[in-house]
Amino acid sequence: MFSANDIYSLTDFQRNAKDHVDRLTKTKRPEMLTVKGKAQVVVQDARAYEQIVEELATIKKVNAAAAAFDRDEGRPVQEFFDGFEKNMSWQVKKYKIDITTGNAEQEKRLPGFVSYQERYDRNSAR
Repeated sequence: MFSANDIYSLTDFQRNAKDHVDRLTKTKRPEMLTVKGKAQVVVQDARAYEQIVEELATIKKVNAAAAAFDRDEGRPVQEFFDGFEKNMSWQVKKYKIDITTGNAEQEKRLPGFVSYQERYDRNSAR
């Protein structure tokens, strides 16, 4: 992650802070600062740091989901879609549209609306 171009002494950073901050902001690459030749501190642009933190949080969520899957803690996709459709239908009903009932009601759906059940059926038919 660090190249030789990203390593500076703490003294250099203190003397040329503006140049370092400008470079950090422009390149979004972290810099390693050394004291007596040994790595001591890493500095980084705030936005680049926030992005790394968000990516790490996403990775942790994916790993947790994968671990739950490995422990058979998931649920079948059909069960998820059934519950999702049921839970979402009240929002659709606010607009006098009910996607969970017969054909006459389905004609009232928003243009281009495809239910998750229909998507599932289409994908599993392939």
